[in-house]
Amino acid sequence: MQLIKASLVSNSTLSLISVALGFPPRLLAASAQSFNLRKNPHIQACIFESYLASLHDEHGPVVLRKFLRAIYDPILPAVVEGFKPFHTTQLAMEASINYVGLLMEWNMQKGFAGSRMVDFSQERNSGKDEATWTVYCQYSDDTVEDLTASRTTTGAQSTVQRAKNE
Repeated sequence: MQLIKASLVSNSTLSLISVALGFPPRLLAASAQSFNLRKNPHIQACIFESYLASLHDEHGPVVLRKFLRAIYDPILPAVVEGFKPFHTTQLAMEASINYVGLLMEWNMQKGFAGSRMVDFSQERNSGKDEATWTVYCQYSDDTVEDLTASRTTTGAQSTVQRAKNE
């Protein structure tokens, strides 16, 4: 979702919208600079942003919202569709992260004064449809003031490995 929002408000997108609305030719500048300024994507984006600010200032947020909806509603589905493959890849990458391994690496790091502790315990829960496992991870770090006391997190999944990683 953040990538979609970032792409919709990026300078390149705002520049394209500015050109589509015909704003760059209206830029008043010295004749020696006008061609370069009008062709600069950053300047084109700034012109559009300036228009949005003046629209808000002169007509209020309701008119600005209607104007932006008229522009973004047609392009939003295409942008979302374009990011679907990337989003699917991101989810697969996040699912493959070994959080237990990262936690154990954190526990074994050298070069700090103090001690860290990580301990796992587990229990099997029998449910109506299938059994689940609950894994408790207790950790502490006396080098960090907030973690001097032991804390516990839990994860519940169909297997011990999945519950640990959760």
